[in-house]
Amino acid sequence: MKKKIFNIVLVLILVLGVGFCLNISSNKTDMVLHAEEITDSTPITDDGSIISKELWTALESFYNANKTEETSGRIHRESNSKYFYTDLFDGFTETTLDLSGKSITSIYNLDVIDLSMFSTINLSNNLLESIVGGLSKIENLQVLDLSNNYLNSFTYELLNENVYQTTLTKLDLSNNQMDYVDLEQISQGEVDLRLNYITKENLKLPQDLGVKVYLSHNLIDNPDTSNANLYFGFQGAKNNGTYVVGQNIYFYGFDEITQIKVYSLTKQVVGEEEQEIETEIETLNTFESYEFALGYYRIKFVDDETENLMLKPISVYICPPTPSIEMYINGEKQEAINLQVVLPTTIKFLGEEGASFAYTLNSNNLIYADEVKITKSGINIITVYQIIDGYRSQGYQIFLTYKPSTTTSWILVIAGALGFGIMFYVVIAFLPKISAIKLGQKNSKKDTKDLD
Repeated sequence: MKKKIFNIVLVLILVLGVGFCLNISSNKTDMVLHAEEITDSTPITDDGSIISKELWTALESFYNANKTEETSGRIHRESNSKYFYTDLFDGFTETTLDLSGKSITSIYNLDVIDLSMFSTINLSNNLLESIVGGLSKIENLQVLDLSNNYLNSFTYELLNENVYQTTLTKLDLSNNQMDYVDLEQISQGEVDLRLNYITKENLKLPQDLGVKVYLSHNLIDNPDTSNANLYFGFQGAKNNGTYVVGQNIYFYGFDEITQIKVYSLTKQVVGEEEQEIETEIETLNTFESYEFALGYYRIKFVDDETENLMLKPISVYICPPTPSIEMYINGEKQEAINLQVVLPTTIKFLGEEGASFAYTLNSNNLIYADEVKITKSGINIITVYQIIDGYRSQGYQIFLTYKPSTTTSWILVIAGALGFGIMFYVVIAFLPKISAIKLGQKNSKKDTKDLD
């Protein structure tokens, strides 16, 4: 017994020990120090604990390319790790910190490194999705290039207040994924926001009308063109975008051109190949707009050979609106959509007059119908499309859980249990009598034999 208890205790200690070690290992790799925890004597290592590994490598590369005899020897090694301190760039005469094209995915704690000697920081052509701090302590920044990344928003709080008011000459945020921008506190310089996804509702413009803002190739409807500091250019569609019928584009001109052309696209089989046929349907001059009908379109600014991103052709698909749905249970229309049902349910599709519909059930093949009946238990993923003149809308998806009522099942279970109980009772009640009859038959045969 004692041996058994000892083995159990030993196993528990081993399990706890392994868990503790794993936890320590996990904490070592996942823990990120905050800026206030870092001093001039804190080693900034390449393990991602203070700044990201990609940013560390980019800073190392820039340092090695620009160090001098006076500033060399600041990258240190210790076993398998490398590190430097916050004074990495102290004494540098280079005024541009170029970290472009280094596959940097995130920026945090960059402000612990002294970057006061740099008036220009180039972080373009990286993989940045967010910037958490890192730039707010640089007081003399004149140019910040964040173009060609994956940033989805920008607010003035990311930079030092002094930068906005006295030093900034250019902030480049072009060609990102931005749909929200707050520039209210910027009071000088210029901001490039071209090639983003900014809407009128999610744009806070500078209060100072001396700040130039370049906004071409966004999604700003009916922009206010009364302020000469705002350059809207082309608005209303992104390349390879899908929009609901009625989408507008707006054209306010470029320095290079004063016209754009809109083409409808159709497909035609020539020999064994399918080709796109462009048909010009509209020419827009500066300050004109165009409303799309259903179909495929191409917008051309200049010829297809241009290398200017602003002037490359844009292709768009204009589709019907997504359909709506109604729910019926036992033929009775439900007032609201219930996504958890206990009875077989019919979903009917609604849309424009003359439209047809299609759906997929649990990602299976497309079925052309105006309703779907749910009889299979579990989660049913229904994606519904509206089709008008052969053009299909974007999908409207619902997740309907059908869990049949358990009442009938319980009735069957109870009935089965009662039936089994009755049968068991009958067997128990009559078993002695049946046994007695069989015993009596055997004895009678034996007695007859004895008489003989």
